[in-house]
This record gives sequence, C-alpha cells and structure tokens, in this order.
Amino acid sequence: MNSSTAYPDEEQIGAHSDLLGLLLREQQEMSAVERFSLLHDNSIGSCQVQQYHTLLPTIPLEAGEQYGFSVDLDRCSGCKACVTACHNLNGLDEDEAWRDVGLLYSDSAKTPLMQHVTSACHHCIDPACMKACPTNSYEKDKVTGIVRHLDDQCFGCQYCTLACPYGVPKYHEKKGIVRKCDMCTQRLSVNEAPACVQACPHEAISITKVNIDEAKAKALKREFITGAHDPSYTIPTTIYHSKKPLSEELLRGDQHQLTPEHAHLPLVIMLVLIQVSTGAFLFLQLCQLLFDPAIMNTLMPYLTLATFGVSQAALGASTMHLGRPLYAFRGILGFTHSWMSREIVAFGLYSAAAGAFFSSFWIPAGWMPMQSVIQNYGGWAAVLTGYTGIGCSIMIYQCTQRSFWNGSYTTMKFMLTTLVGGIAFLMIITPIIARLFGDDKAWELAATGMVRLSGLLMVAVIAKLIAEGWVFRHLQYEEDSSLKTSAELLVEPLRYVLGTRMAFALLSMALAFVIVGQENTLAPTAIAVLAALSGISALLGELTERYLFFSAVVAPKMPGGLRS
Repeated sequence: MNSSTAYPDEEQIGAHSDLLGLLLREQQEMSAVERFSLLHDNSIGSCQVQQYHTLLPTIPLEAGEQYGFSVDLDRCSGCKACVTACHNLNGLDEDEAWRDVGLLYSDSAKTPLMQHVTSACHHCIDPACMKACPTNSYEKDKVTGIVRHLDDQCFGCQYCTLACPYGVPKYHEKKGIVRKCDMCTQRLSVNEAPACVQACPHEAISITKVNIDEAKAKALKREFITGAHDPSYTIPTTIYHSKKPLSEELLRGDQHQLTPEHAHLPLVIMLVLIQVSTGAFLFLQLCQLLFDPAIMNTLMPYLTLATFGVSQAALGASTMHLGRPLYAFRGILGFTHSWMSREIVAFGLYSAAAGAFFSSFWIPAGWMPMQSVIQNYGGWAAVLTGYTGIGCSIMIYQCTQRSFWNGSYTTMKFMLTTLVGGIAFLMIITPIIARLFGDDKAWELAATGMVRLSGLLMVAVIAKLIAEGWVFRHLQYEEDSSLKTSAELLVEPLRYVLGTRMAFALLSMALAFVIVGQENTLAPTAIAVLAALSGISALLGELTERYLFFSAVVAPKMPGGLRS
C-alpha cells in the first residue's frame, strides 16, 4: 500500500463485501512515482511542469503572504529521497546536509506510534539567524519571504548556528562560511519545484502560500510540530499536517542521546581572557585607592601593560574562531540588530580605553594630551567599557534560547569570572613585577597584597562553584528538560572534565587558604610562589569551566533520528 491510503473501517468492509475488493481497487491507483513514469513515457508536454504543478502554488502571492514548505506527515515514509536530492542538486559535501529526516515515537504500549519528520529551513517570518548575524549575511525576500544566506558576505562566526532554534544553518569548515537551504529559489523562479519536493516518491512535500497573520496566530498557540522549539520565537512557516493530530507526549528520536556540543575553543579562550583583563583593571583601580600611591605608581606601568596584553590576546583569539578572519572588519555591520556586532564595538572601545590608560604611564610627561586625567580616570573608562562588552557577551548567549545559557545563569558565571580571573591574574604577576622593577617597599606591599587577594579569591571561587552547581538540582526531577540533560552531560560524558575543573578550583582555594592561615610564618618569597600557583590553578579552572559552558549546553533543534 502507498503511504497515502486510508485504511477502511468495519462499515466500509461490510459495504464492499470483503477486504479483497478494496485491495484490488487500491492496486489500480498509481503512486507518485508511477504517475511521473507514465507522464515521462507519454511525453505529455513538459514533464516537470505537468508532474509538479500540483505541488506548487497556482496563484501568485498576494500582500501578507509568503512561500513555505507543506509536509504531509501521513505520506512521509522516512526514505530520505528528499535529503539525497537536496544534497546532489546543491553540490553539498559528503557530510553536509540542508534537509534532515528525524523521528517521533511513542513509548506507550497502548498507543504505539512512529512518525518520520522531514525538515529544512522554515523560512521564518522573524528569523533568528538574520537578527543574530553581525555581517548582514542573511536577507528575507520581500516578495517570496524566502530567507537566503549571502555566502560572499559571511565571515564564518557561526553565531547564526547558535541562534537558530531548529539547527538549520550549517557551518562549512573548509569554506569557512555557513550555508543553508534557500528553497531552491532559482528553480522556483522558473516554476520548477525544489529538489526535495520533486524527489519525494510520496508527494509528502510541497510548496504552499502561507498567510503571515495566520502563521503568527498559530505560533502564539504553539501549533507547529511536537518536539520542536517554541514557534513564537521565530514564527516558522513550514506547515505540518496529518489526519491524526500528534500527541505532545511523543518522544524525539534523539531524546535520550547524551552528546556534548562543540566546545569552540577560541571562544573559550577569548571569553575567559577578556573577563580576566576587565576584572584585573577593576582591582587595579581599587588598589590605587587602598595602597600607597607612590609605590603603586612604580608598579602601575608594568601592571597595566600586562593586563592590556591579556585583553589583546583575547581579541586575537576571537579572530581564530572566524572561518574567514580577513573579513573581521565586517563584524560591525549588524550593530542595529546583532548583539555580536555590539559586543565587537564595545570591546573595541574597551581596547582603546585600556590602551590609552596603559600608554599614559609610558609616554613622557607633556607628550600626551590630558595625560594626568587619563591616568586618573582612564582605568575606570576601561572597566566601564569592558563590563559593557561582557554584558553584550551575555546577551549573545541568552538570545539563543538555550536554557543552560539563560540570562541569570550566564550573568553569574561571566561576572564571577571577572572577579576570580582578575584576582588570580594579579596574584601571578604582581610579585614578579614587584621583584623585577620595584624596591623593597614594593616587594613588601606585594606580599601584603597577596594575603588580601588570597582571601578574596577563596570567596570568589566558592561563589563561582555555587553558581555552577545550580544546574545539578535538576537531576532530582523526573520530568525531562534541557537543564536536566545538561546536568546529565556534566556527570556522564563530561565527568572527567568536570572533575578537572573541580580539582583546579579546590587546589586554588587550598593554596590561598595556606597563604591566609600562615601569613605570619611564611616568607615573602614563599607567599609569592604560593600566590602564583593559586592564581594559575584558578585560571585553569576558569578555562575548564568555560569549556563545559559550551559542551554541556543542549541546543534546541528539530526532532532527530535514532542513533545507529
């Protein structure tokens, strides 16, 4: 039987005497493949136009309408002919796919069900990928509503892959850009069906006109497909329909797969270092208020230089994340709508403020306009712009709709990293600078300062561990959630990384505790060594935590398939 056949009930069987008669009549009905073959053999006009005119809108779009995919779930058999056709027509690489086929199933013995779900780009009315893109590499056609990606404009930041709640944009590592489905725009322009539509042997996929107001109303009612993200976020236009409504209790094919996400190592380094440098500038400003100005003025040129160097290393690491770093200058084009563009601008201002601040200690007096003003207030300008940039970083991840990256959780992590990292960095470099470039008073001040910073470090690390441990409370709940999955990722496939993170944190606190507890018995050199080791352990712990930040997140996406 083909997948579109409606099975008879008892009354129908009785009316037609027996089931055999129904089966014989069904045998005379042609499938989509058979109809296409007949048209091809008889050469009735243009084979493509005649065969697929029923799968394309026959009336032009009107105001308030756009194109969208229509999927008949009753016809989809999960054969993946659509995936193959899309792959071949668009010349995709072997491991690349713009259309996927997932699975929904029931684990109830009373109502067993298995439903295949084919999906590509939903050409959303309010596309998250377009709002997130810092280079304006996405455009939504004003007539058709199709969301297209402009490959030439893309510099490969991959932010759209994080922002899309359906996992549609795919990063192409060799090309260094993101690519996605464009509904075969060139084929549609000549009234030819997209590859996936044309290839489906059951005519499960078609192109339809979507009323934008109706789509918005359905999205607000969360009418989309079981297992997908809240449609009110982007208002997808794909229409899934079935004679039997799908239960919300259905499970995704990949429901219980614990697979860590990509760690994005350049972003791990960038985020930690930029937050470390911002926190270090904050504590340098506080030290200027608390300690002898004469001694601080001796150390400040070297301390500010080292801190500025960390900030520049962070910005350098950020370009390593780009697929096409030579086009990094395009990152500010989306300032009006992209938090990444705003982050780039904010950290650019931070770099300028920090650079002016450290330069004011090195340029001879009288050579720099407003030099004394910059020395007194430039550090606070660096702190302000640095924390503004970190605020933009928080919004980048909060806007992805991933529970593990929610606003409050990410804010606590990032802000506490500025404290832990800033203190740890100063504990490492201050004794070294005091010994190399300071006098005995500077060395004595450094030893005293390390004791105070060690106490602060213990408090900051404890607060950070408490913030990180918040997610584990979800393990006690029976109901599945993305936060519970994140906790399971941390305690199962990522358990060794988590153990390493805890070991670094505990070692850092233990060394800091020794410094505070044995202040009167330890020599200044011993304090300096222990402080440096404590600071290094704390920084390694922050880098490990940020690795887990990316790896343990659960990305919203369309239902996936069972693992083979």
